[in-house]
Amino acid sequence: MSDEIKKTERFYWLKMERRFMDKHYIKILRKMGGPERGAQFTLFYISLLLESIDHNGDLRYDGDKPYTNELLSLVTGFEIEIVNDAMKIFYDTLGLAVLKQDGTIHMTKLQDMVGSETNWAKTKRAYRAQENETESGQCQDNVRQSKSKSKSIEKEEEEEEDTEKDLSIEKKIIKENGIEKYSDEWIALQKEKMRQRMS
Repeated sequence: MSDEIKKTERFYWLKMERRFMDKHYIKILRKMGGPERGAQFTLFYISLLLESIDHNGDLRYDGDKPYTNELLSLVTGFEIEIVNDAMKIFYDTLGLAVLKQDGTIHMTKLQDMVGSETNWAKTKRAYRAQENETESGQCQDNVRQSKSKSKSIEKEEEEEEDTEKDLSIEKKIIKENGIEKYSDEWIALQKEKMRQRMS
């Protein structure tokens, strides 16, 4: 059972664009209340994004108790005045957070900034990388094998890019027909078939 849990344990990360600090809402946030307070508002915002990352953008202390500004201050380590002012800005001015009816705070921009993978996927990726290194080491003795392998890899990559383009076209068609959940599963299935053919 513990192996199954390890395989399905999901890790999340926050994907920030290189120009994250140039986004309009971040520029406004950094200017609010002066440079020092603006910097604290921005750090507090990033702290809330990280705190909500594995709950689809929702912030809740526990199942029965929503976060209050006082609890957020304790959890994040920011002064209560900063938390009070920042939350007002997040709710009223910039729309970076909304308060749901049950008291849950939802971070509105998080979904565009989240990446994740299971522990199993991470292990499998590391295993494949190790396999590729082993294969590369064996081919170094024969230059022709290496050249033909790189040509076949380039050809496979081109075919994979073409297939990816085809998949994205089909995904758009399926989305237009309102079957979004099925389309993601269909694409995953097609990618798996493609990987199996390449093996």
